[in-house]
Amino acid sequence: MLCGQCLLLGFCRRLQTYKVTEKDIGSRQFVLDLKRHARNLNISFDSWAEYLIGRYRDYSGIIVDAAGCEIELDTEVFALPSIKYWFREFIGKEPLPLMATHVRREAQERVIVMASILRAWEPVKASLWGKEIANDHRPMPLPANNNQQGYCPNWRLLVE
Repeated sequence: MLCGQCLLLGFCRRLQTYKVTEKDIGSRQFVLDLKRHARNLNISFDSWAEYLIGRYRDYSGIIVDAAGCEIELDTEVFALPSIKYWFREFIGKEPLPLMATHVRREAQERVIVMASILRAWEPVKASLWGKEIANDHRPMPLPANNNQQGYCPNWRLLVE
């Protein structure tokens, strides 16, 4: 819901997004979720740089650091002649489940800018990046003892 002043503008003047940090991209799950989200956008590798720069330009809010101070993202990190190859390698295909996923030092600022822009446009989805699923509703395997009916001897303790 917008206040009267913001309703006249058509957007909220207080809209702000926190910049993604090095700690965020240090999380394997955060990077996997970011890559998965980027793949699901179905943008060609040739168009990623223009897409991100356009999204940042059109964002009506501000990007802030951890202290809440407004900052400008450096989109020059996408001004490389071979940037489409970097997007292909970074977003590319789903990594294997146990494959190590990390962001190389020279690519960290690029990933931070990319993730911050995507977070600004889809904050609800981005709020789940890096979060582990507590219960994915898969049945638990039965223990290798005589509990073949799935009876748990500690059930009463769990209920009480």
